[in-house]
Amino acid sequence: MQSYPPELHELFAQYSCATNAEPLIDSEGLINFISDLGYEIEDMATICLAKFLDCHRLTDGIIEAQFCRAWQLEGCTTIIKMRKVLQKLDHKLHTDIDYLEMIYNYTFDLVLDPGAKTLSTDMALQYWTPFFSSGSYPVTVEDQLYQSWLDFIQQEQSISKDSWKMLLQFFKRFPDLITVKEHYNEADAWPYVIDEFYEYLGDIGKI
Repeated sequence: MQSYPPELHELFAQYSCATNAEPLIDSEGLINFISDLGYEIEDMATICLAKFLDCHRLTDGIIEAQFCRAWQLEGCTTIIKMRKVLQKLDHKLHTDIDYLEMIYNYTFDLVLDPGAKTLSTDMALQYWTPFFSSGSYPVTVEDQLYQSWLDFIQQEQSISKDSWKMLLQFFKRFPDLITVKEHYNEADAWPYVIDEFYEYLGDIGKI
C-alpha cells in the first residue's frame, strides 16, 4: 500500500467528510480548499485543480489517494506550496493555448451529470462565458461574434461533446465576424450546429 507524508493525510482530513464509503472531499470541502489556495470556486483555476487531482467528475468528489498522490508527485505538503502550484497552472491557462485546449475539452466531462452524454445549454453557457468572453485567455473572441453565438444557442436544448470541442476550434480559426464572412466554408467538416450558426449570422445580417 502506498504511503504518503502525514502532512498530506492531515490536510485531506481537514477538507474531507465521512461518507457511506470512503472519506472524500465533496463540493463544500472543495470550496474551502480552493478558498485557502487563494481562489473562488467560480475561478477557472478550479478546473485546473480538478485536472491536476485527476478528478473525472465534480460530482464524484476527491478521494484521499487522488489528493495525496498528486501532491506527493509535485513535492507539496503545505498549503503555501500548493498555492504556488495552482498559481502556475492558472498562469499557464492564460498563456499556453495547448493547455487551455486540454482544460477546455476536459471541462465537458468534468461537469457532465452522471449517465448523461450531453450538457444542458445552461450549463454550457456557464462555462463558455469565462473561456470566451473574459479576453484574458489565448483564444480571443470578438464580443459581437460571441454574443451572436449566445443568442443563437438558446434554441438548443443540449450540447454534444463534439459541438463543445469544435466550438473552440471555430473560435480559434474565426475570432471575429469579418473572418467568418470571408473564410468560413460550409463544405468543411464542422458540426451541424456550427453550420446552422453560420446561416444564422447571415439571416440576422451580421455577415
